[in-house]
Amino acid sequence: MTDSATASRFGEKVCVVTGAGGGIGSAIARRLAREGATVVVCDVDGASADKVVAEITASGGTAEAARFDLADPSACAQAVDDVVARHGHLDVLVNNAGVNRRGDLLALSPEDWETSFAVNGPWARSLRRRTWPR
Repeated sequence: MTDSATASRFGEKVCVVTGAGGGIGSAIARRLAREGATVVVCDVDGASADKVVAEITASGGTAEAARFDLADPSACAQAVDDVVARHGHLDVLVNNAGVNRRGDLLALSPEDWETSFAVNGPWARSLRRRTWPR
C-alpha cells in the first residue's frame, strides 16, 4: 500500500480515524496507511471497520479495527486508552464520524435528535480531550 514518495510521511505515527468504515473516513484511513501510518479504523459498525482493515492490510498497510459508539464518552475514553496501551502513543486523531438524519425537520423523532446531537457534538470534544498528551 505504500510507495516510496509518501511511505515515510506518517511512518511511526499511530492515527485514529472515526467513521472509517466507509465513505470519506475509509478514504482517509487508506491514505494514511499508504503514507506509512498505523491506522485504527473506528466505526460503530464493526463489520465495516473490519472490511476496511482487510483492504488496507491486503495492500501492505498496517491497520486495526475498533468498534465503539461515539455517543458514549466512556467508550471513547476506553478506545483511546486501548490504542495507547497497544502502541505507546497516539499521534493523529481524525474526527470524521457524524450522523445525518434526513427528512422533514419537524418530523424527526426525539431519538433522532438526541442521536444526532450525541454523535455530532460532545463526543468530538470528549475524544479530543482524551488524546491530549498526558
